[in-house]
This record gives sequence, C-alpha cells and structure tokens, in this order.
Amino acid sequence: MALAHPDTMNSSVEVVPIPTLSSMFVLFITYLSVLFGMREVMKSRVPSSKVAMAFRIYDLSVSMASMSIAVLLGMEGWSILNRLGVYGAICSEEAFTPALVLVLKLNLYLTCYQLLDTIFLVLLHKSITVFHIYHHITVILAAIIELDGRVTAYWVAIFFTSGFHAITYFICYLGITGSKPWWLRYIKSLNLLCQKMILMCSAFGGYNYIADTYFPLLPHIGSCAGTETAAIVGVGITVSYVFFPDFMPFGRLPG
Repeated sequence: MALAHPDTMNSSVEVVPIPTLSSMFVLFITYLSVLFGMREVMKSRVPSSKVAMAFRIYDLSVSMASMSIAVLLGMEGWSILNRLGVYGAICSEEAFTPALVLVLKLNLYLTCYQLLDTIFLVLLHKSITVFHIYHHITVILAAIIELDGRVTAYWVAIFFTSGFHAITYFICYLGITGSKPWWLRYIKSLNLLCQKMILMCSAFGGYNYIADTYFPLLPHIGSCAGTETAAIVGVGITVSYVFFPDFMPFGRLPG
C-alpha cells in the first residue's frame, strides 16, 4: 500500500529540503567543538540526575521516531516490491518515489538529532570512542550524498538500521540493570544480521551497476540507479563497519 497520493507527496517532498554539505560541515565543526569543550568542563563536575532523566526521554524519542521511519519505509517498500520486484526495488529509478524520498529526508534530520547521543554521554561522564563520532558523522554524510545521488538501494539500509535503532534505543530507555533478560544476548547477532543484509544489498546493486556500465558481457540484470560517486561513498561507509564487528553503531546497550 502506497503512503499517499503522488501529488500530495510531491508537494511535501519539496517542503523538506536536503541540507547542503557546506551547512553540514559547519554543523560538524560546531558539534565537535561543543563535544570536546563540554568534556573538559565536565571533568570537574558531578553529573546531574536531571541529565540522566533527559537522556532517557531522548532515548525514547529516538526509539519512537526510528520505529516510525521503519514502518513507513516498510509500507512504501512493500508497495514498491509488489510493483517492481526485488531488482526494481533495489535498482530502479522508478522505485525512488516521492514518498520514499520524504521518509529518507526525515531520517536525515533524525540522524542529525542523534548527535545528542555523544553530548549526553559526555554530560554523564560516560566513555565515548572515535568510532561513536565516526559513525554519527558518516551516517549524516551518507544520508545527504545518497539522497542527492538518488541511490535507490539506500532505502533498504535505512529500513534495517531504523528497525534496529527502535529496539536498542528502547532498551536504553528502559535502563535494564542487574540480571539481564535472556533475549539481550541476541542483540549483537541482530546487529551483525542487519550489517550483512545491507552489505548484500549494496553488493547486488554495485555489481549490476559495474557490470552494466563497464563489463556488459558479465551476467547481470541491468544497471542500478544512482550516481557513481554516491554509490562508492555508500558502499565504502558500509564496508568500513566490517572492520569493527564488535562496535554497535545502531544503539547503546545498558551495562
């Protein structure tokens, strides 16, 4: 089932802009300045219980927003799959519907909101690693570049990551401590499964594009929508997570 009438979606898509890379560069500089500045300030201060409560509210808001993104992408994706099939849903320019673009734009703004992750961690004297910062910055860059390059396969990656976000951020909101529920041990496996599904989708789209563009004699279905630069950036960022299998970029689990 499609999300809405195409004319309505077209007008909605135009209302929500895609931030420019230059504006994001300013955001990243501001973010890093605030992050490291606050870390120095908090060295001599005791974390406030009000900050901890605000952090939990933040976790719940990200969980709910991520679930909304996953559900909307699932609905539109199912409609696209029924209409175009697997190859079309991943590679066809026709799959890049106004509804899909709108949801992906909303996801972009959600990833910017998630920069608060590390800010809250610093305020609570929690440890952060370079990979936390790397993840938050690269997902925003990927969102802008993939949207601007109209890489159809990008929606599949966001569907899986949004679904995983919804689960892990809700767990963080619950603040599970002490004896852990039995199902918590499977979260890392779910994280790896999401990464593998995204890699498979990226490999499928990348292979078809390369074969159709440069090696047409190779067996393939057809080309894959999106600019070459956007595709390379997307695949590069996705593959980079393979080198950090124990790092969970999609959420922070308690204890």
